[in-house]
Amino acid sequence: MKIISLSIVMALLLALSACGGGPKDSSTNTPNNTAENTTVAQNSETATAAATVDTKTATPTVAPDDGAWRPVVEDLWQRALQAAKNSDEAALAKLYRDADKATLETTMESLRYINQSYDTANFVLLAQKDNLYAIECISYIVTSGGTLKYKRQDFVIRNSFGNWAFATGADAQALYDTVMPMGEMANMLEGYNQAVAAKRNAQITNTFNYMALDETLVFEGSKSADCLALWQNEDGSVSAMLHLVNGTNQNVDFAKLKFQVTDKSTGKTICDVTASNSFTVKAMHNRLQMLNIKPKDVQTGTDAWNDFNCHLEWSNG
Repeated sequence: MKIISLSIVMALLLALSACGGGPKDSSTNTPNNTAENTTVAQNSETATAAATVDTKTATPTVAPDDGAWRPVVEDLWQRALQAAKNSDEAALAKLYRDADKATLETTMESLRYINQSYDTANFVLLAQKDNLYAIECISYIVTSGGTLKYKRQDFVIRNSFGNWAFATGADAQALYDTVMPMGEMANMLEGYNQAVAAKRNAQITNTFNYMALDETLVFEGSKSADCLALWQNEDGSVSAMLHLVNGTNQNVDFAKLKFQVTDKSTGKTICDVTASNSFTVKAMHNRLQMLNIKPKDVQTGTDAWNDFNCHLEWSNG
């Protein structure tokens, strides 16, 4: 991935390294090509398998998160959106400093699209080294009818003697290349890494994001469930890493969670199960949850998966 604009991170090509490396992708300058995820009526979610798996390795670069970066990022992001709203390329250039005209033009196009499509954003610190910070921005909107739509962008910012700006240089790219899951997310994905190494079925979905690194981030006013990763274990069972988000002011039980995976090429059902227990998410929190499917419930056995759809439904317990 090349860090050239705010529009370049494509969830459609997310992948994880077999050694624990972070999601990587191919870049694009067309914001409308960026994968978007939509949840309807707050009780269903569909994810699609990612297109590639990147086997590059990386070493994480992470500093203690004191939160000091957050107001800076929020300010830069709002100023960038305002510049796009006003079609003010000069104002946008001041936020980049080292960007060429082509980068500014594609970034302006991307920001206009975000202005038109979303109204809120969450930010996650992915990595930090010296004066550089790698950030994930998850822009989202929750309609009055309860429909949630969101999109992910990653970028790097630089602190140059107290002057903050978006960074696009080789050192910014080098920092981004170290991004990978951490903590509980890394532990859960160990099975995925083993499956990749053993050349078993293992895929990241287009809904993958790093929101779970901060359990207090939510899609305010919405409840959602995504499948972030799916892999097959040595015994033929299947594991799914789910991301449950509760953006309401009450604790929520994701009860009778129905999980269906269908091979898009063949139309065959890989699995169709309903969890026997409910998963509670505290008010205004998100959490990861493993879902394990027994070998007898994997309808395609150990046959290779093609591109697939994951569909989740649940009852509010």
